Amino acid sequence: MKRTLLLLLFIIGLSTTYSQVISHQFNYRVSPDQDAHYPLFNPGRGNRVALKFDISRIPQGAEIKAAQLNVHVLYSEVNWDGDVIFYNLNNQSWDETQPADSLELSFRSDSTHQDSLFGMMQLGWHNSIDLSQIVLRDYTQKNQYCTIFMVDPDDQDSLFTAGTPLFDHDTLVCGEEMADGKMVFWSSESPDTSFRPYLAIRYCFHTDTQFSLSACDSISLNGETFYTSGQYQQVIPNSSGCDSTLTIDLTINHSSSSDLKLSGCDSIEVNGFKYFRSGNYKQIFVNHVGCDSVLNLQLTVHPSYLSQLLLSDCDSVIVNGVSYTTSGIYSQDFKSIYGCDSILEIKVVINPTTFGTITRTACDSIFINGELFDQSGIFTQVLKNSNNCDSILTINLTINHSNSELLEIEDCDSIVVNGVSFFRSGNYRQTLKNKDGCDSSLLLKLTIHKSAIDSFEYTACNGLVLNGVTYDSSGYYTQHLQTIHGCDSTLLLYITINQSTSNAISLTECDSAIINNQKYDSSGVYTQLLTNAAGCDSLLFINLTVHYSNSEVIEISDCDSVVVNGTAYYQSGIYTQSLSNTDGCDSLLIIDAMVFIADTSILVNGNKLISLDSSSLYQWVDCDNNFAPIPGDTNIIFTATKSGNYAVVLFQGGCADTSACYPVMVVATDDQNKSEMIKVYPNPTQDILILKLEKSQPNLMVRCMSISGQLQFAFQLNSEVNQKLDVSMLQPGIYILEISNHQMQNRIRFFKN
Repeated sequence: MKRTLLLLLFIIGLSTTYSQVISHQFNYRVSPDQDAHYPLFNPGRGNRVALKFDISRIPQGAEIKAAQLNVHVLYSEVNWDGDVIFYNLNNQSWDETQPADSLELSFRSDSTHQDSLFGMMQLGWHNSIDLSQIVLRDYTQKNQYCTIFMVDPDDQDSLFTAGTPLFDHDTLVCGEEMADGKMVFWSSESPDTSFRPYLAIRYCFHTDTQFSLSACDSISLNGETFYTSGQYQQVIPNSSGCDSTLTIDLTINHSSSSDLKLSGCDSIEVNGFKYFRSGNYKQIFVNHVGCDSVLNLQLTVHPSYLSQLLLSDCDSVIVNGVSYTTSGIYSQDFKSIYGCDSILEIKVVINPTTFGTITRTACDSIFINGELFDQSGIFTQVLKNSNNCDSILTINLTINHSNSELLEIEDCDSIVVNGVSFFRSGNYRQTLKNKDGCDSSLLLKLTIHKSAIDSFEYTACNGLVLNGVTYDSSGYYTQHLQTIHGCDSTLLLYITINQSTSNAISLTECDSAIINNQKYDSSGVYTQLLTNAAGCDSLLFINLTVHYSNSEVIEISDCDSVVVNGTAYYQSGIYTQSLSNTDGCDSLLIIDAMVFIADTSILVNGNKLISLDSSSLYQWVDCDNNFAPIPGDTNIIFTATKSGNYAVVLFQGGCADTSACYPVMVVATDDQNKSEMIKVYPNPTQDILILKLEKSQPNLMVRCMSISGQLQFAFQLNSEVNQKLDVSMLQPGIYILEISNHQMQNRIRFFKN
């Protein structure tokens, strides 16, 4: 069976000879008094630099995979092509106290050329091409030091003054200093030692490992599976590029298996394990060679059965030919078709026949258990008791009889018969008891003439006359009369006398008022004739004051959003707010909001970045240099001259927004594109603008205008290529700088903070 190497390390003997793969990278920094810097004095020629590193810490026997020189560049002039040739000086003894010619005449070897990468850099760390062959010479010769000599290719034929001492500077310069083309970087004498140049060397060792392994059936090692014993070898590259050779002495043993078929009742026990259900099972042991020995079990388990039966009957029950006459729990034993126990458990309940006697006396007839009896005598009924068995009932019965009589009476208001008062005409029945205690029914036919009592409610305004009687105030009154049957007739009267009313109100409303469905839109005193709640006249006097609503329009602009009365608006548009004026009436505020939102999207086309916002000012920034502004790059299109991450800052209406950073890969060529003729930076600025020309231009005129075209200042440039402009007197905002002569005219926008 297949097992992984991780499992075998724990359960199988392992003999190993192993050495770990080693990969290191050390950074060797220059030390004080161990760097050199001297210029050449031919016109148009510049500086050379020699850097000395102690490489004695690299252990012998290592394979050097890569070596790179790293310098922290302060700045680099744009019109130097940046080419550098690196040499190995093979000089172990020089220091800064020696003259320049002692280095210049040193034997140089193993040169490496780097085009347009190492010199044309912005501020920050940058590394050279691989200098392994330069470092390897000193490492192979077991030298303590490796000296890297940096030369501009244009300086190969330059001369120097013999005996000239080396220059000791805080910074090192490489390139054509006299023509403003140079690279300036930190030296060993930098106040911050972390900025010193260093030589990053990565090296590793080849390693060999031997394994003696035993496995069952097969084993997988480093993605390769082995099924047979033998000697094997694997070569595995490590992460640093050195090989690791793995030698394996492998023994493959084999697993075994057997089958067993069993059946039984309730459970089966095999090798100490009990199985209670039928099925296929597997037991795994270890055979004589230490591999799996599999026992395949095919088990059939037949269960025993226990059945329960509940029986209830009168007197006795019979089950499988056995009669049971008393209540109790009984069992009968059988065998299943597989020979396993089958037990029938019987619960028997025996219910007996019951007897009873009752004596009853009734009038006329009686129902007993649904049977009607109307004669006296002794009777028998056969019923079912609660257990559904026979129950015999004996009845001793006496029947007595009822009688009846008719009585007719006529009177006023009420009639009393046998102590019972009747107040309405009709036929009634009174049930009494005769001498036998049975009903004696008295039928009553009664005629009752009522005394009349009636009530009326009357409502009138100011007074009322009723049946010749005048009522001028509200109250309860009674009049006594006679009915046609000579009985009393009483009129009870509820009289309400309502009065006419008048009322006065004072109201203050906005724009108009609606009172009792009548609209008023100006102040004044008004009268309404109404009906009051009592249905009488109601005169309403109205003293009305009407105030009026107003409206106002405001224009407001801001960045991202505008806030008016605590409400924020995130898009330009017309909005309204309902407020209250000093009179408490509606005041409608109409808001013309202008929200400046820049489009920070950028289109990437090779080494060009194009802003998709066409209505803003632009300043491109270097994300890898803490978002530092890139001098002169203030157009909608930015062309990267080196690989890195860039973003654009958009200015609009006094607002600023920054895009995401976009990566750009620039492939270096000998024909690097030239910079623009005129650059203006920093943009935005606080006080000073730097105006940089590619070359001196005659009769250049500078005009500064506002975005609306108003002239702010104007002057003529001198012949210098770098000019400083003082813009501290300008108010914050967007301005246009126009630089022109009879041959050209450039306009550049900038933002004053």
